[in-house]
Amino acid sequence: MQPAVSNYCSRSGSKVMDRSRMSQGSQDSADLREAHETSDENIAPTIILLKQNATGTEIIEAMKHPTNGLSFINLQQNFPNLTFITADAVNWLITHMEGISTIEKGIQVMQSLHKENLIRHAAGNATSPFLFGFYLFYIISNDKDEKDAFQPNGDLQSFENEWMEVEVKPPLNWGLTISPVSLQVPYTFSDRDHGVPHFLCEDIDAEYSDCDLDGLMYKRMRLETDVPGKSDRAEWGHVRYQTVFRPDQAYELVVEWLTSSGSIIFELLYGWHRKAQSCGLQMIPIPHDPLALPYSNKSDPLRGPIFVPLNVNSLEQKERLFKEFSEDTYIERLFLFQEAIVQRFGFISCQVEPQTKANSSREHQYIHATGTYQLQHPRLNIVQIVTFDIIQGRYSVHADVVPSPHEAYITRHVSGKNKDDYDNSRKMGFLWSWNHMVSKRWRTNQAVDNNFQLKLLKDFREFCSNSEDRLRSFWHESWEAKGIASCTNKEKSIKKDSKK
Repeated sequence: MQPAVSNYCSRSGSKVMDRSRMSQGSQDSADLREAHETSDENIAPTIILLKQNATGTEIIEAMKHPTNGLSFINLQQNFPNLTFITADAVNWLITHMEGISTIEKGIQVMQSLHKENLIRHAAGNATSPFLFGFYLFYIISNDKDEKDAFQPNGDLQSFENEWMEVEVKPPLNWGLTISPVSLQVPYTFSDRDHGVPHFLCEDIDAEYSDCDLDGLMYKRMRLETDVPGKSDRAEWGHVRYQTVFRPDQAYELVVEWLTSSGSIIFELLYGWHRKAQSCGLQMIPIPHDPLALPYSNKSDPLRGPIFVPLNVNSLEQKERLFKEFSEDTYIERLFLFQEAIVQRFGFISCQVEPQTKANSSREHQYIHATGTYQLQHPRLNIVQIVTFDIIQGRYSVHADVVPSPHEAYITRHVSGKNKDDYDNSRKMGFLWSWNHMVSKRWRTNQAVDNNFQLKLLKDFREFCSNSEDRLRSFWHESWEAKGIASCTNKEKSIKKDSKK
């Protein structure tokens, strides 16, 4: 799912209130419009930028300015005064402070305010770190007039059970984005900045998407399902949501209920779906087990993914696939090559929570931009004893290694009843599954019908099988992009030498 993180921001969203305001009469509307135009002509909004060396107290006072200050959440229940959203505060600093031009610099300033004990988490917990995204913080005030206001008790667990907080991180761009906190060496060449595919870059990182697996991936909270109060009994549920949102990845929100009726749940989820569209996002339902792989005896016997083999032997018949790189990177480069194909067909990555830390990098799932397909391609475990035949382009796994359930599933597709067939070159490919839960009601683009789904699967199969030499052409185009980048690097080096 891709729910909107901004769904929980403070905005009215009430069309009834808007209509009631507009029904006061045409004369009142004309007077208000005239007064508004007059005030716009007489008052010119001026923004005085804070100095780069401004103290924490000066920044806090500028935030509390009634005109040019930060926007606060005006909710009287369970919130202290001057409560704000962390992403709004960082964006406010970018436009109101000198020298703050990036989100990373804005986060550093807010973290310094947190260390100075000028701001704190809305739960009142002083140890909660400042994170960019939809996190609720408030400005600590020493005014005597605000002592009667709501004061948080520091119970973070109770707060997280009522409010959904999500950290927003920058896109990974399929491993091509260089972290802003990494070491930047001036006047150096980076092939990632010149259109070279990731699998042909000099420095690759096949585990770039595992950067969010170190911390807590999911949190839980209580969900009030019957918000309009239509039911005559108490109905509630739970939400299991991801703690990190990235713009180029799918975001998962799991709704669990036992004491709620189906009609109430549908109205709630479909209301979220409409709000997500207004935020420029797409929210779609997915099955609990998207690929229905035989991991356990409880797997659905009537569903199963379609195996689409990848014809890697058609790329280089006589020479090595990655002849210019170290042998230690062959497996990772082949994995990134498969991911480049997935990207080419409009899929985005889905972060999968590993069962154990041992198989954290074992499988990678993707969902199509239309939400109608799911894809997975397994990745060999480094713990296994794996050898790579460079000339044949095949993997051969040691005979005493027991295959995982998805490997056994692929084996049954490509080798029939022959259980001793461990020719992994034939098993190189993808698992394709339909998202049968996306009906016409959930589709934002009505042109995506069943015929479109069949055509895309057919096109994906033909590409992976090298029909009309398409896969091989993509391979050569990628190498040409690397060659052009190398020539550009040589020209720059010659110009620098001539200047010296």
